[in-house]
Amino acid sequence: MSYRPTISVYINDRIVDCGYYQNWYDKDLFYEAVAIAAFFGNCSSREEYYDRMFCTQKVFHVLEPEVFEATEENLRWFEEASEFPVIVDLTEKCIYTNFGGALSGSELKKSGKLPTQRISAASPDEVFTAVLKCCKISFRHWDMEAIRNIISEWKEAKHHLSTNLLNRITAAGTSI
Repeated sequence: MSYRPTISVYINDRIVDCGYYQNWYDKDLFYEAVAIAAFFGNCSSREEYYDRMFCTQKVFHVLEPEVFEATEENLRWFEEASEFPVIVDLTEKCIYTNFGGALSGSELKKSGKLPTQRISAASPDEVFTAVLKCCKISFRHWDMEAIRNIISEWKEAKHHLSTNLLNRITAAGTSI
């Protein structure tokens, strides 16, 4: 049986993208989520995100043998089928997991900060899993320019980020 996590991108409480990352390690899901936040975190609408991410307004996802248009309904269906739904909320500037879609700003504030207890795990990937499961990671005050530069120069990126995201980063340089 394969592991079926997703990363969903939300803007203004609406799902605008949902990527399917079959058999990815959770640390790589985290890297992908951070890269999405770094390069697309200032998008304020679905249209702006699609222009910058896909260079088009109409997006289709292939799930062999079918092709689905990236409508809000279809994206929610992908997210609901996820075994580990990672959310990148571009409005609230936060990365977290949640099986019910994006949390509202007030729900995020209620959920608290990073846990103070020590996270123990058998492997580095399990640490990322534990952090993603129990933390709401705000990227509101991150230096995104520095993160974009690190990702752009990261020689191992091709082993940890999706081809689609790497192609967008490469095509646009760090000017995304």
